[in-house]
Amino acid sequence: MILGWRSGAKIRAGINLSDRVEGWRSNYRIPDVVVYLPGNPAQNCGTHWCGGPDFGVEIVSDDDRSLEKLPFYAKVNTRELLIVDRDPWCLNLYRLKDGEMILAGKSSLDDATELVSAVLPLSFRLIRGEDRPAIEVLSSDKTQRWVV
Repeated sequence: MILGWRSGAKIRAGINLSDRVEGWRSNYRIPDVVVYLPGNPAQNCGTHWCGGPDFGVEIVSDDDRSLEKLPFYAKVNTRELLIVDRDPWCLNLYRLKDGEMILAGKSSLDDATELVSAVLPLSFRLIRGEDRPAIEVLSSDKTQRWVV
């Protein structure tokens, strides 16, 4: 089991994520997916989470400024962030290092590099699909594969 019911991981979509318990609406983001692993010190405040996830996903939308959000994700101690860009299609994996989100790797249709997570037992790469590109997710032991 990669991350399931018994793993203790908290996997959430579309949460409010802030750097503060009180007055969170003055500084927050809404990542598309987050994973909090056991032992993560972040706090579920009911209306929002205070503190970064171990792994997050941001899907770039029109007029989105995902790269401008990197300092925020670093500030809340997000360990890894996968940014899915659709114009042009690519995956960018950022990793927290010395208080900054640093590009750890990129996967595109021209260079389908496998992006190995240092946090989750998974890797990601962009692959060609029938209608549009897809993301291949592999377990670290390569025994399980998902295409999303």
